[in-house]
Amino acid sequence: MNRNTEKYIISFKDQFDPSLVSEIISSVDSGDRDSVIKIIKRLPPSDIADIISLLKPSERKSFI
Repeated sequence: MNRNTEKYIISFKDQFDPSLVSEIISSVDSGDRDSVIKIIKRLPPSDIADIISLLKPSERKSFI
């Protein structure tokens, strides 16, 4: 496993923890860009896509 793959590995619990999604939504709503970036850096692109699909359209625009 290379370093690029390793940086995306987080525990199953973290991937599907509703509080993670809530934290992202809260950070997006408050405009806390740094927190959003810190969270999504730990996630593989497929999980980021899943999170985008859970957001309201207005939150998606802010998230992206």
